[in-house]
Amino acid sequence: MAEKKRVRIGFVGAGSMGQCAHLKNYAALPECEVVALAEFRPKLARAVAARYNIPRVYPDHEALLTEEKLDGIVASQMFTLHGVLTPKLLKAGVPVFTEKPLSGCIEAGQKILEALDRSGTWLMVGYHKRSDPATMYAKAEIDRLRESGELG
Repeated sequence: MAEKKRVRIGFVGAGSMGQCAHLKNYAALPECEVVALAEFRPKLARAVAARYNIPRVYPDHEALLTEEKLDGIVASQMFTLHGVLTPKLLKAGVPVFTEKPLSGCIEAGQKILEALDRSGTWLMVGYHKRSDPATMYAKAEIDRLRESGELG
């Protein structure tokens, strides 16, 4: 039986959300291979690459896109940068995943959507519910039920 091809992921940004909410999860998936990281802070880039066994580090997204053949890009940075960065990433023609909100203003959102239309690929916007009051209540209730033994 032929081995399945792993999805080649490039990360743009290695801040706290990039690491805690995304990178550690992608790095743990056997179907994914995080092949490159673009991070403008060299010390942080080296430390994150070493921690998650990322073979190549680039100082910016442009160098990453020039050198790597990727199946997808995860771009985790402040949403105020999405209007500038996301259209540039979409030019690579591979799916891009970023965090919510999509943009900080209507004009930036329009630029992103126009770039998406031209790209021939798709854009995913992550939305977590961990701060939602209903989610917090449900988690607390599940934890209580487990601790009491009512729930296996």
